[in-house]
Amino acid sequence: MNRLPILAALVLAASPPLFAQAPEADLCTRLEKEVPRLMREGDVPGLSIAVLRDGRTVWTGALGVANPSGGARVTPDTVFQAASLSKPVFSYVVLRLADRGVIDLDRPLAAYLPHPRLKDERARRITARMVLSHTTGLPNWEFGDGPIPLRFTPGESWGYSGEAFVYLQKVAEALTGLPLDDLARREVFEPLGMTRSNYVWKPAFEADAAAGVDESGAVRPTDRGQKANAAASLLTTAGDYARFLTAVLEGRGLKPETRRAWLDPQSQV
Repeated sequence: MNRLPILAALVLAASPPLFAQAPEADLCTRLEKEVPRLMREGDVPGLSIAVLRDGRTVWTGALGVANPSGGARVTPDTVFQAASLSKPVFSYVVLRLADRGVIDLDRPLAAYLPHPRLKDERARRITARMVLSHTTGLPNWEFGDGPIPLRFTPGESWGYSGEAFVYLQKVAEALTGLPLDDLARREVFEPLGMTRSNYVWKPAFEADAAAGVDESGAVRPTDRGQKANAAASLLTTAGDYARFLTAVLEGRGLKPETRRAWLDPQSQV
């Protein structure tokens, strides 16, 4: 089993029946009892969790160890690798840029910045809206330097793609003149008070960062040298991510029509 320390931010409207309808006091009591049990059963060494209800944080937990080899305990400030939870934060960045007219969600990205590895002419149809709704036709990842194939004509189907988010990242960086970590700090982290979040490693994370554990039980510390990746490299805490989710639910920082469009279904899966 992959025994990774876990970052969790739960919206109770989508949570299991065990917790969804409980009164707030009962909810907290159940979580304090059930979360440690679930960790033991799932062989999870460390966990940070924030529970939201009606747009506010009602319970937080910092349980277990951040690094099984060192024994450091998880705290509310422990930074976790958020993996694909990076994508919603970057989506918020793009929507804020769209609200200000910096990017048109329906203009082909190739009009802003051609992609050197996209040789299929159909790829010139890809837009930011397609990236955000996973309808570009690009694969999840295509490593190497060769051409990136399309799995389908852009806009005609659904297919999860990290490659597409990286392409949109490069467009956003070109349009703003800012690298992703600076752009996210300006558009998201500073406005929302997410002081323990970034798309690249910061020395301030050194004292309190969670390490992963692979299938063999080997500890895998965070890569300090990785490049900012809109699809995958976010480092954050459960508390910070809860602040982000609260802003999403409130529509903070977005035009009302943009917020509605973000939360409405965009394609059939």
